[in-house]
Amino acid sequence: MGLWIEESKCFGCGSCVQVCPGDLLYLTAPKKVAIREQRECWDCMACVKSCAHGALLTKLPYTIADYGATIRPFLGEGWIKWVCRDQEGREEEFLLPR
Repeated sequence: MGLWIEESKCFGCGSCVQVCPGDLLYLTAPKKVAIREQRECWDCMACVKSCAHGALLTKLPYTIADYGATIRPFLGEGWIKWVCRDQEGREEEFLLPR
C-alpha cells in the first residue's frame, strides 16, 4: 500500500508527524506534510486516522484492488468507519465498533 498526501487539504498541524511510529513524516518549509521514504511505511494508518482534515489516505496496491482504489478510516466515539473507493469513484462504507 502507499500513503498519499493531498497537499491542498494539509494545514501543517503536525498531528500525523507526532503519531508516525516509523518517524517517516515531517513538515516542509511551507508547512505541508511529506514522507521521507515511502517504502519504509508500515501501513499502520496511524497518520491517516490522526488527520482531522482528511489530507492523508492509503492507496491500495493493484494486486488487491484496481489502480486508484483507496481506503480511508474515520474515527468516532466508539466506532470507526472505513470508506473504500474504487477507481471509478464508487464508495462502500463499513461501520465497526472500536
